[in-house]
Amino acid sequence: EGGIGMDAATVQKMLAQSAELDPEAVEVEDISGGCGSSFRVRVVSRKFEGMRLLQRQRMVYDALGSTMDSIHAIEMQCVTPQ
Repeated sequence: EGGIGMDAATVQKMLAQSAELDPEAVEVEDISGGCGSSFRVRVVSRKFEGMRLLQRQRMVYDALGSTMDSIHAIEMQCVTPQ
């Protein structure tokens, strides 16, 4: 992708369609001023139950795959349903 950023809709779609995450909710906000290099992500999934924070974040990274190459920074909130 040659340094071209992603858009929030693409990131959201990738996470929402991840079979491994099987999320109940996904929220993605571009916090880079529109250039698509930094995102704030909130993922709600039952798959996170019993996992440490690092394990939850790794699942999100894995769901984004090579897309992470074009993302400079990502803030994650990985939670289970209330």
